[in-house]
Amino acid sequence: MSSPRVQKIFIGLTNSLRLLGPYPDAYKTGIKFQGHDAAGKDAVVIDLTSATWAAGNLRVIIVADPSTDVNNTAAFKTQSHAAGMFLDGSVSFRVYAETPADHTGDAAKFQREVLHVLRGQLGAPLTLLLTDNTVEPTVAGVNGEALTEATTDAGTYSPYFFAVAGGV
Repeated sequence: MSSPRVQKIFIGLTNSLRLLGPYPDAYKTGIKFQGHDAAGKDAVVIDLTSATWAAGNLRVIIVADPSTDVNNTAAFKTQSHAAGMFLDGSVSFRVYAETPADHTGDAAKFQREVLHVLRGQLGAPLTLLLTDNTVEPTVAGVNGEALTEATTDAGTYSPYFFAVAGGV
């Protein structure tokens, strides 16, 4: 089930990047794909460089994982009485990106800005997954991709202070 809330978070992310200053057209041109991955989870491709990927692009793929308990217990979810479906609630994020060639360059700065908005401004927990340098990050089902490119887990980051670890 698609979450209008999560889709609005994705749109808001590009606006937040625009408001940070260095990405004036992020809100208008940043989203290259918005939909679902192969597992049906909300996903977005944000690329501030171009529609086609090249090494060093300012590109991230973000997948929203619904927050739940370890066993995905249905009783812990809110059900919509109108549709008989479960409502979307809190989410955490997986952020897929290329390992920057230069950790002080534009691509690294862009990744830090995305993490800042998600973790710092939104207060969302996230996991950063990096492909090798010059390898396009892909996620199965996102933007027509058949598979998820191999990644290195660069860590899970919880928000600061009294935030709920499960998601926003």
